Amino acid sequence: MSFRIIALLLLSGLNSSWASVKLPAVIGDGMVLQRQATVPIWGWGTAGDKVSVSFADQVVEGSVQADGSWRVDLEPLTASSVEREMTIAVGTETSTLKGVVVGEVWFASGQSNMQANLGESSRDAMDK
Repeated sequence: MSFRIIALLLLSGLNSSWASVKLPAVIGDGMVLQRQATVPIWGWGTAGDKVSVSFADQVVEGSVQADGSWRVDLEPLTASSVEREMTIAVGTETSTLKGVVVGEVWFASGQSNMQANLGESSRDAMDK
């Protein structure tokens, strides 16, 4: 009996992951979109399916290409720290991303000095 319950729970979890909208790891809850720039939103689906992305009073539509990929572009957005939802529909599946804000997006990379704290950059710390 318990084996059947565990199997049912596992299968229902797998089923929901199969049915979800497929997005790259950089597109998800809590993301920051670059202000004053065209913002690409992309993912994967079944060729020919319709795609719709709704965010900040914009609705952009497209379709899944023959290779299974899709991309739509949001028009430039004004910076806002207000957390909003983005709704992405691909075919019959819909995903709602929460806590999306618009602002400055910076990517930094380098050596071990990239993990220095802001407090370590004070004038006194630089003199040492």
